[in-house]
Amino acid sequence: MKEDNLLGKTVDIKHNNEIISIYQSLGEVKVKKDDVVKQGDIIGKSGTSNFSKDLGDHLHFELIYKGQAVNPEEYYEKELGDL
Repeated sequence: MKEDNLLGKTVDIKHNNEIISIYQSLGEVKVKKDDVVKQGDIIGKSGTSNFSKDLGDHLHFELIYKGQAVNPEEYYEKELGDL
């Protein structure tokens, strides 16, 4: 977990298959560094950030695959082992 003045509380999860999922603008974080999490675990709750205050509580989600940002919508409903 890290806290950024612009993006708020952020959690990066490194998965075994060259995937990193990034959760930003969190209001509450329920995990700490080196925790092992699995699909479906609650890692935090949405919040706000200085970058997008006018949106109110929300979550900014990024997916990085092999070092490149990808459209996360293409990966919804999939198990990590299927990627």
